Parts: sequence; C-alpha cells; structure tokens
Amino acid sequence: MAESIVQEDSGDPWGCFTIMDRPSGPPLFPILPDDCIEPAADGKIIFVCTGAQNGLVSIRAETLTGEPAPCSEGWDEVFDTYVSSVTGELYLWTGTADLLPGITQPLCPRPGTYHVRIHIKGRLANRGWAENVTDESYLVQIWESK
Repeated sequence: MAESIVQEDSGDPWGCFTIMDRPSGPPLFPILPDDCIEPAADGKIIFVCTGAQNGLVSIRAETLTGEPAPCSEGWDEVFDTYVSSVTGELYLWTGTADLLPGITQPLCPRPGTYHVRIHIKGRLANRGWAENVTDESYLVQIWESK
C-alpha cells in the first residue's frame, strides 16, 4: 500500500458528510439519487448519505501518495469517484458543515483532481432508522489522479 497520512474520528455527521474545498459561500450540492445509496458527485463535491439520520459513525480518511491495492473484504459497499480541488483545501464536512475534531487537516496536498474510494460498513442495516441499530464505519481513501 502507498504511504499515507491518516486522520480518524467518530461523531454524528447528522445524516451525511461531504468532501469538498472549504467553501467561500453556500455550496451548490450535486443532485442526490432517489435512494441516496451511491455518493452524489459533480466533480467539485462528493455527498455521502449515512444510514440513519442520527448516530455515531467512525470515519478514517487516508491521503495516499498513489493508488492503494483494492480492499473490499470486510466492507459492505465500495464506491469510486473523483473530486477536484481548486484551492488544495479539500476537507471532510459533516451534515452541519463542521469538521470532526480528528479530521481537521486538508485531504489533499495541493490543487488538482483526486480519486476517492469510499468503503462503507453498517450503513445498509441502519437505513430507515432514526438512530443507528449497528456500528457504521467509513474508510475514505484519496490520491491524486494521474
């Protein structure tokens, strides 16, 4: 696996989290699919719905120097997408536009286009519930697209 910078934390993202540059005004979110299963992405923002509206989730964010080996074992869902950073200040934001205390550094080292792989465990079991019925965790891997 490529070398990485790892940030991680647990918290309540209030039903969703986004990966995008630090906004200079209200962001225009991508159109969400009806079922909100796949992350919505428009090249500038990645919008991920959590399973339940409320509840703690664990998120591990890895900024990598290159593409990691595929790793789907132990994960219920894996999604690949892309996002561009104009400023080099790409962050992971909760649904209330906050940063989780353990994930406060930019997810990218400079402006550019980045490949993002999102691994998810427990989200499908929590769908439709107001509170989590099982642990929900995410692994977000990001590396510069070549």
